[in-house]
Amino acid sequence: MKDMCYEERILYRLLSGWHANTNIHINMNYFPPRKGKRTTWESNPTRFFQQFGSNVEYLQHLHFTFVVLLRALTKASPVISARSFDIGDEEEDHRTHLLVQRLLDSRIIGSCSQVFEGFDESLLFQTDSEPSSKATLKREFKGVFRNISRKFLHIYTYTA
Repeated sequence: MKDMCYEERILYRLLSGWHANTNIHINMNYFPPRKGKRTTWESNPTRFFQQFGSNVEYLQHLHFTFVVLLRALTKASPVISARSFDIGDEEEDHRTHLLVQRLLDSRIIGSCSQVFEGFDESLLFQTDSEPSSKATLKREFKGVFRNISRKFLHIYTYTA
């Protein structure tokens, strides 16, 4: 990571955190139900410790990814709270609305304010070089997230 610029290090940490999150969920539901043996999905703690036991930086990247996510959530909370999450089931719609409002509750988010200091997005894309290199870096950064989002959407659509 020493040879990477600030933005590349941020991107690396975000993707590593996302990858760690995915692997943790895989480890939580690793063993499928088997006739006569188990009726539910079961976790695989051995695999979890193999992946994360000696790789503390992966969990640090996971933490960093959640800090960035919470910061984004805080900034987007006015838009999110105004959004309708209606799916047609009145009871479920109400429950979803309450959960979203609870998530966005300023007291709860406010209690995390010290955590938010772990990342400051205003430092991104501040290069001393020419403006075109800054714009190129920003475009590449966005492209990576679009590509990931597109692949995620494809996988989610395929499995849903």
